[in-house]
Amino acid sequence: MRKLGWLSVVVALCVIAAGCGSRKSDSSSGGGSSDTTAAASTVAAGQFGDVTNVCGPGSATGATAQGVTTTDIRVGTVADPGYSGLPGLDQEFFDTAKAFSEWCNNAGGIQGRKIKVDYLDAALLNYKDRITEACAQDFSLVGGGAVLDNTGAQDRVDCGLPDFAGFVVNPEAAEADLMIQAIPNPIHAQQMGQYQVLVKQNPDLKTATGILTSSFSATKVTADKYKEAFDQLGATTVYRGEYAPTGEANWAPFVSAMKDAGVKTLAWVGSYPNLTALQKAMNDQNWFPEVTIADASHYDQGYATVGASTAKNTYMPLYFYPFEEKAQHPAVQQYLDILAASGPKAKPTLLGMQAWSSWMMFAKSAAACGSNLTRDCLMTEGFKITSWTGGGLHTETNPAAGTMPDCVVVDTLSPTGYQRFSPSGDGFECNPANVVKLTGDYGTGAKKK
Repeated sequence: MRKLGWLSVVVALCVIAAGCGSRKSDSSSGGGSSDTTAAASTVAAGQFGDVTNVCGPGSATGATAQGVTTTDIRVGTVADPGYSGLPGLDQEFFDTAKAFSEWCNNAGGIQGRKIKVDYLDAALLNYKDRITEACAQDFSLVGGGAVLDNTGAQDRVDCGLPDFAGFVVNPEAAEADLMIQAIPNPIHAQQMGQYQVLVKQNPDLKTATGILTSSFSATKVTADKYKEAFDQLGATTVYRGEYAPTGEANWAPFVSAMKDAGVKTLAWVGSYPNLTALQKAMNDQNWFPEVTIADASHYDQGYATVGASTAKNTYMPLYFYPFEEKAQHPAVQQYLDILAASGPKAKPTLLGMQAWSSWMMFAKSAAACGSNLTRDCLMTEGFKITSWTGGGLHTETNPAAGTMPDCVVVDTLSPTGYQRFSPSGDGFECNPANVVKLTGDYGTGAKKK
């Protein structure tokens, strides 16, 4: 068996948070503290998509809070690119922080104050230490996330540090105080949009569902959430399987077991490399479930490169407009242009767009406070945002309520690449039943003492 150790565990945890990115990081944004600098950009105005005055000049003054002066706002962005087991893990958080701060500062800053970013590399195992640093120097965290965010969640709340998060992973962080997300991902909800679309077309899919997950504790929680969601939707679960956190050398027994159980709908919890290996084993046995539902992390060029030939009937729900539709959606194209202008090593990802949306929320909230820029004002303004699309990047969300969006694009991977499956044409598949509210005990968040 090929031992992947922590690598598989890390990827599995990232899957829970709706996808991680991984690639080699460049030295300019790999960690440490760095002020932003003026960079060439094709977009210098303070408008993004259909949101006006995201950034711009102003007359805000005063050292109103830690990290805030008349001239600057110092914020932190957390990610894990320095983890040696998966170099470049979530590097897109640092890339987005660099791109947004340069773009915003070129437009005049936030009410005239320039953004200064501390790039906080948790390198997987050092999240608590990075939170300690941020608590001592930064006004807020913005547009970041880390795999082991549970290790510093209470410390962040205790020191009163706000977080406009790029993503959250563990319950302690996902349900924590002083945290707001552009795309809320609460623990007690399960996105079933792609499944609901498929069942509407073929109700027989409910008669035999299967769940396959890593035997790691965090991913087993996700499997339990799928099971509760299936139960609430009237589906019959005929198979539950667990594979080793380090991966499997032979996936054939899993395929045989699902085939014998008559699985029609498979809910996959894991990473695309392991799904690719599983689907190759399915191809070898000339058997596939009628549908495989996966999460948004499987919208990844890596999966398209290595797994497209055997990714039969695989569907994933996206809250964002796919990159393939950039011509129809100016905000997607604008994001790509700004990112490209910030440096050639910055690669576009859904997670990067998610972080960008959180940065915009932070900027709009901070700007509304003007010369009264305190943490209390920042969070008060943030929690006034009840309708948000990131300027046209994604479906409408309600960050203030923290509710999971019930509108998705259902995408599928074929040998020719990613394709929109539903709805046809444009827009999102909206249905309150796409989000199943859960009642099980899946953990609680860090709270003010």
